[in-house]
Amino acid sequence: MTGKGEKTRIVPLHPAVERLIRQYLETRPESEAPEEHRRALFWNRDKRRITANGVWRVVRKYAAAAGLTYKEKAISPHKLRHSFATMLLSEGQVSLRELQELLGHASINTTMIYTHISDAGRRRAIEEHPLGALMENEGPPAAAGPAAGPGGGRPGRPQGGPGEK
Repeated sequence: MTGKGEKTRIVPLHPAVERLIRQYLETRPESEAPEEHRRALFWNRDKRRITANGVWRVVRKYAAAAGLTYKEKAISPHKLRHSFATMLLSEGQVSLRELQELLGHASINTTMIYTHISDAGRRRAIEEHPLGALMENEGPPAAAGPAAGPGGGRPGRPQGGPGEK
């Protein structure tokens, strides 16, 4: 796929999406399109490569038909991309680096700005951390003090500190 900035990248597709695209291509009469537009995956009503504005109009049309808005604004391709990226990251389906590759960002900083994880997601990550289960099953470790032996019970720590004999 050739995207923004004429960057070419490989875009992974879910098998169901791939199947639907194949069915679509089987029903599309390529001979009806001008030669220079036949390799485009999607065409506009004039059988020419769909433009970014054309994609925006299609998304807006179907979002409105479904009654979808975001903060009283129409859904846009960018909002769909952002939601997709945020869901992948917040559900732990991809790492930040993998998301950077999927989105085609040159800099990881762009990906970090572009995505966010909700407070609920951060809270859930802390609650689901393996340490929580360990603490529930075994209780907190016993407090280590000077009576615990050399180094206060910490392995590899000699007793005493600088200036102590």
